[in-house]
Amino acid sequence: MLLSQLGFLLIASLVTAKPLRPRTSPTPCVYSCPSTDQAGFPLDPNAPNNSGQSGLYCDYPAVPGATGDFYCIYDPSTGALTTDNDAGLCPGNAAQNCATKRSGKRSPPKVASEPKPAYRKMVKRVGKDTN
Repeated sequence: MLLSQLGFLLIASLVTAKPLRPRTSPTPCVYSCPSTDQAGFPLDPNAPNNSGQSGLYCDYPAVPGATGDFYCIYDPSTGALTTDNDAGLCPGNAAQNCATKRSGKRSPPKVASEPKPAYRKMVKRVGKDTN
């Protein structure tokens, strides 16, 4: 008898439990040009994309102001290198920023709901049977 009552308690607790909320998806990544190529030449952030190709255009001039000679093009959605016109000196991937949005506030922990009246009666009855 006691085992059947404990089984009932277990089933009742599972039935009254609330399902967990699914987590929200993380903030998507944003890609940008690496600050230097593999030879250390700095990025020219103002260089126009004259390559005729679409994507994330990153220009690394050998001489400041000389745009379009050495550049890399990256896939804007994955950050993967798609074109290396920098004598093999393009970094393999664009710089990645996947910062998640976090507020300084944390939500209070969830409090379990009150058990159902039938559950309370069963707990009292089980307590009397074991004494």
